[in-house]
Amino acid sequence: MAYDRLLKRALDILVEHKFLLVLGILAALGGGSSTTSWTSSGSGGGGSGGAEAPSLDPESFPPTMPFGQDWLTQFPDLDALPFFLMTLIGGLICFLLIIAIIVWVISTIASGSLIAGVDAVEDQQPTGFSLSWSEGWQRVWRLVGINLIPTIPILIMLLAGLFYFGAFIGLALFDSQGIMAAIGASAIWTVFCFACIGLPITMAMVALRTFAYRACMLEDLGIVDSYRRGWAVLRANLGAAFALFLLQIGLNIVLAIVLIIPSIFIVLCCILWPLFLVISGTITAYFSTVWTLAWREWTGQPNSTLSIPASTP
Repeated sequence: MAYDRLLKRALDILVEHKFLLVLGILAALGGGSSTTSWTSSGSGGGGSGGAEAPSLDPESFPPTMPFGQDWLTQFPDLDALPFFLMTLIGGLICFLLIIAIIVWVISTIASGSLIAGVDAVEDQQPTGFSLSWSEGWQRVWRLVGINLIPTIPILIMLLAGLFYFGAFIGLALFDSQGIMAAIGASAIWTVFCFACIGLPITMAMVALRTFAYRACMLEDLGIVDSYRRGWAVLRANLGAAFALFLLQIGLNIVLAIVLIIPSIFIVLCCILWPLFLVISGTITAYFSTVWTLAWREWTGQPNSTLSIPASTP
């Protein structure tokens, strides 16, 4: 067993090539909601007792700001403040969602770039942040597709939840209690199936994604072929991969115990919160390097002073 040399080699690579730590921090970033705005308005009725409809004559609009007091007097039935606040909140949520997607894509590219950087180091090829990032950028859509596949069961669950929610709202308008009860039972059954089937599949696909990333970056395969190749390598080296996975869990537990007191100080001092990202990025870079070295060994590529048990995939 050469796992001790594997772990040491991964540490040496990070010490010698600091740009991998930066990629690790970016990779750690990846790892957002709908809002309904409404306005309340009264109905303008005819006759002497009803409110008179506002004039649409442009001259009747005073030259003031849109939400000025004079403007509001032209529309007495429009509650402008809640409308403005809900619009602002909706816009803010959309903005944050866009930012979250951009950060997620950057994290995905960085994950692939980490693999390319470590592979170049082991092949003794020219490498650096820009070169590694370029490798990840060239495969951005394949990496995004690989990253999305494990979320398919979750997306199905969310779509089912939206369907049941819409059905409840629609039937509630007609007070169809019997049908609503049936839909509620179906929703509970859907959640149960997801917990028993969808969640384990998601966890398995997340684990397999580690191998699919490397098949994509190191063997230039497509999305489906990357998962096929990743499954072939995992199946051929299941014992060694499981042992490495347990080793990773053990190291994470040790790190959690060692960092528990510093983490408390970081939480209490908001200025130090970026340290969480640095620590998380360093750990991400380290274990990504470990798995890349293991992949190279399992697929017959030479590693520096490493000899991990492997079988031909």
